[in-house]
Amino acid sequence: MRTNKIVAMVSVLLCTIMLSACGGVNSNEASQKPQNSPASQQADNASEASAATEEKLRTVTDDLGHVLQIPTHPQRVLAPYLEDPLTVLGVKPVAQWSNGDIVQQYLQTDLAGIPKVDFSSGGLDPEQAASHNPDLIILIFESWAEKGMYEAYSKIAPTYVFVDGMSDWRKTLRTLGDLLGQTDQAEKSIQDYDAKVAEAKQQIQQSIGDEEVVLLWPSGKNLFLLSALDYSGKLLYEELGITEPSLAHGQSFQSLSLEKLPELGSAHIFLITQYNDTEAKELQNKSVWQGLPAVKEGRITEISWNHWMNNGLIANQLNLEDTLKALVK
Repeated sequence: MRTNKIVAMVSVLLCTIMLSACGGVNSNEASQKPQNSPASQQADNASEASAATEEKLRTVTDDLGHVLQIPTHPQRVLAPYLEDPLTVLGVKPVAQWSNGDIVQQYLQTDLAGIPKVDFSSGGLDPEQAASHNPDLIILIFESWAEKGMYEAYSKIAPTYVFVDGMSDWRKTLRTLGDLLGQTDQAEKSIQDYDAKVAEAKQQIQQSIGDEEVVLLWPSGKNLFLLSALDYSGKLLYEELGITEPSLAHGQSFQSLSLEKLPELGSAHIFLITQYNDTEAKELQNKSVWQGLPAVKEGRITEISWNHWMNNGLIANQLNLEDTLKALVK
C-alpha cells in the first residue's frame, strides 16, 4: 500500500512537470491549441481529488496483524477505556466508556459533556458505535474484537486492535500518539511522569526504607492481593521500588483468605475501595482485620478503585500522589 501511494504521488508529480513544460511553448502555438473539453476537465478534477484523498490516509498494522488505512489526522475517535491516554494527548473522543452509570470518574473534568457507550451488556454494540460516526475505532482488548465484532466495527470505521492495551501503558500511549499524530506529546508526557517518579522514589526510600506495602482489594466475597504484575502494583513495586510482600510476589490478583491476613505482618496496607465501600466495611468489621498491626498502628490507607485499578498515565499520577501522601510524612 505504501508503494502504491508513492507511485501515485510520483505520477501526480510527473503530470505537473509535463504541464509546466507545455506551458513553456510560445504563446502563438499555445493560443492555437483548443482548450480542455469539460469531460477532460472533470477527469483531471477527479484525479486530483483521488490523489488528495489518498494523501489523507496512511497504512498501519495493529497488534493482531490487521492492515488498515486510517486518516492521517483522525477527527472522530472512538476508543472505549482508552480515555486516559487520549486525555494526555489532548484528544476528545466522540464517546466514552461506561458500565451502566459507572464511568471513569477521575477523568470526568476532562470528559464533561462527552456521551457514553454502555458496556453493561458485555461489549460495544455496533449500532451504538455507528451512532457516533467515528472515523477511527480503537479497541483496548483483543477479546472485544472476537466473535465477528471486528468485522462489524470495520464496516463502521477503520478499527485498530490492541492485544492488551492495559498491560503496558507507555507502549499504548506511544502507539496512540503515533496513530493520532501526537508523538511529541506522548514522549514529553512520559518523560515528565518519569521525572516525578524518580523524585518520589527518593522521598519514599528516605521515609520508609525497605518496609513493605500491601495492596488489598476486597471485591464481592473475595479479597485480592495485588502484585507487581497488576495495574498500580507496577507503580509501587517496580517504578517506586517499594518492597513487595512475599505473599504477593509472582502472583497476579491472588485470592487471599482471611486466615492469611496475619501473615502480612506489620506492612503498610493500601485498601482499595470501589463504587460503594460495603466490602471494605465488612472487612474492617472482622476481628482478624482489627488485630492487624497496621490497623492498630494507623498504617491503613483507603484508596479509590477508580484510578488504582486503571493503568494510564493520569491514573498513575493520582496513585503517585496518594502514595506520597500516605508514606512521606
